[in-house]
Amino acid sequence: MKPNVIATSLTLGLTLPLVSFHNAGAVKTLQQSTESSSSVIQATPSEKISTNKSQLVVQNKQGKWIHAGTVSRAIKKYRTKHDLPGISVAIAKNGRIIYAQGFGWKNVEKKIKASNLTRYRLASVSKPVTAILAMEMREQRKLLLNKKIRAYLSGKLPLHHSYRIRDLLAHQSGVRHYKTGEDATKNVKKHYVRAQNAMQLFVKDKLVMQPTSGYKYSTHGYTVLAAAMEQVANKPFFQYASDRFRVWGLKNLSPELANINQRNRAQIYKRKNGKNLVSRRDDLSWKYAGGGYQSSAPDLAKLGIKLLNGEIISQKSLNLMWTRQKSQAGTTGYGLGWGVGKDEGGRQIVAHSGAQNGAASYWRIYPRQKVVVAILSNRRGHKPRDLGAYLGRLTVTGSTAKPISQN
Repeated sequence: MKPNVIATSLTLGLTLPLVSFHNAGAVKTLQQSTESSSSVIQATPSEKISTNKSQLVVQNKQGKWIHAGTVSRAIKKYRTKHDLPGISVAIAKNGRIIYAQGFGWKNVEKKIKASNLTRYRLASVSKPVTAILAMEMREQRKLLLNKKIRAYLSGKLPLHHSYRIRDLLAHQSGVRHYKTGEDATKNVKKHYVRAQNAMQLFVKDKLVMQPTSGYKYSTHGYTVLAAAMEQVANKPFFQYASDRFRVWGLKNLSPELANINQRNRAQIYKRKNGKNLVSRRDDLSWKYAGGGYQSSAPDLAKLGIKLLNGEIISQKSLNLMWTRQKSQAGTTGYGLGWGVGKDEGGRQIVAHSGAQNGAASYWRIYPRQKVVVAILSNRRGHKPRDLGAYLGRLTVTGSTAKPISQN
């Protein structure tokens, strides 16, 4: 297995196969939420109870998903083990959300409980969301994957930026990620209205490799992608993404505005000296596309449903987005914005994990089984992909026998 494939699998939790904003109205909309407050959604009548003693779960009298109790216990155990302030989980199967619930605290100090309405930072789970935006724009023939970036940002990038749109999505552009030591993109306080302005924080730096020569993960590359997209859309990326999320019917998915107290937003925390402490909210506007969205767990699950139902992009585009990309060094474990691989049972999964100040997140989809798992939390320092793998397997197979990884 190639080194870059191994790195990708570890990052995304996959078992790889052997082979001053101008739109005030939009800001007001983002402060509102009208999601249902129901915590566990009724399962379909076709759900069957396993007779295996290790898998037996009794049907709830209220008609809840037969595995809802097992899922809740697993999440509570995970939260206790990692001493998380808050965590919310949503699971969808066959086009319906069958589970959505929050645990712990949205705000510890104010004793406000986390719920299925709570919105958390997505961190790098923002990348697959941006990939969907890009593929939608591609279907509209506005963004071409194999076109060089300079065709969209002529005169706005130094000459050494010679990669394609595809390379940015697949982490093969050579645009740098965070660097050790002094880095202007760490703990950013300034708010950037346009990605084209934000990319000036790093675009003068040298590429870390020749484009397509290998795989180098880069949040910064997604900011360049956002700059190209806002050039095509003729509006700031914040506004474009916000508008599309509303069109998609996702009221709790949005770019984060650090200085506006958006409704149902979780307080963010950090771990210090064995305690959960409130963390200062940094401004994510410079990296909206690669790590700056916020969402409730159900909205992320709904987005997965819409993808599987072909409501946003075509199956052809899905297949392209969920195909492992090739570099000069070999095939990577990454598609266009998504980690692509198989679980321990050989089932195809596409997924992405995320971690940043005040958040750890995981999004996992089983395309053929039509299962979506979304896990969001308000502190980093743990691996929700472990919980996600367990919950995904449980939802697909009904098996509750195998414990969650202790990593």
